[in-house]
Amino acid sequence: MREERISQRVHIELPAMFCFQESPNSWIGADVINISTHGFCFRTKAKYAGMLSDKPVIQLGFALSVEESVALDIQVVWAGKTSDYNCLVGGEILNPSGSDYKKILEFYTKTFRERSG
Repeated sequence: MREERISQRVHIELPAMFCFQESPNSWIGADVINISTHGFCFRTKAKYAGMLSDKPVIQLGFALSVEESVALDIQVVWAGKTSDYNCLVGGEILNPSGSDYKKILEFYTKTFRERSG
């Protein structure tokens, strides 16, 4: 299978939260497990697999460090249960611009270099 991603994924483990556009104040726990310059893969509870399989736009937020957090709108591209407890979700950054996106690029570049060299 041919890889069509613009940039490589970097495997990480960061606690995160997401919310659906319809419920912007109802945050759901998750863990970002990899990032690229254009998207994320995260894990959440299996009970959300059905809603996420409908490919909604969500807001995903997480801390890059103790001092720095980001929140970005994500278009869910795929989602599926991996067990009775977990669901994996892949999504693309809807608007790759702005200060939070710049923070993601800097974090990605730093992490990629540390793990490649």
